[in-house]
Amino acid sequence: MAFTQGDNAYCSVNDISAQLGGFTVPAAWTTSLVQDAIIRATQQIATGAGIHFGDTQLTMEVSGDGDALLNLLTFTTWPVLSITNVYYRDAYVNNYNWVNSGELVDADTYTVADHNHGLWRMTTGSSRGIAFEYIDGPIWLKGMKNYRVQGQFGYHEIPQPIIDACILLVRDMIQPGYTIQHEIAISERFPDGYSRQSRSTNAAALGETAPIFASTIVNDLVSPYVYDLPGMGFL
Repeated sequence: MAFTQGDNAYCSVNDISAQLGGFTVPAAWTTSLVQDAIIRATQQIATGAGIHFGDTQLTMEVSGDGDALLNLLTFTTWPVLSITNVYYRDAYVNNYNWVNSGELVDADTYTVADHNHGLWRMTTGSSRGIAFEYIDGPIWLKGMKNYRVQGQFGYHEIPQPIIDACILLVRDMIQPGYTIQHEIAISERFPDGYSRQSRSTNAAALGETAPIFASTIVNDLVSPYVYDLPGMGFL
């Protein structure tokens, strides 16, 4: 797999040795091996958090609910960065040619919802989109996969805590037990200001989000970014 920083790699090779107080990478760990470790750490974080921290183009067929909001959470938990186009069809057909047969929804009649997981329909003068010319109100027509949404999803920039988590996971692959030693070093370095509340292993039974990593410090870094749907677990 090709190493692409910002997509399948949440930190750089240089970050492993230069960040978070520094770290000596053994000579046996070539650049290629470190890159592979970064990719594995990135996959662990993306899977555990249920969110892609890069910038990826997605195309999805979405079902309208007859509402002003076209919710994309059923299809992806990644935030919407921008929308390339939205097409509408009035009936479900396998292997449908959206561009040649579908109706392009006017981009001036919708916008990305405030919470970034859906599209709001708007009324902008007389321009309301071909698909909605027979209805009264700015809604997404109800149907089975009757819209195709194409756009950029994810994050323009990877949050620093996610970069730090990736660095620590890779260091733990190179030197097993490193993160535990790192936590001890931090607590010893800041005895008056450092505190941590570890989650219980039965947190899920208590209605809380259970730990996703064995390392407490990595778990704490990633946990604020975990997307969890009530009763559904991680996506």
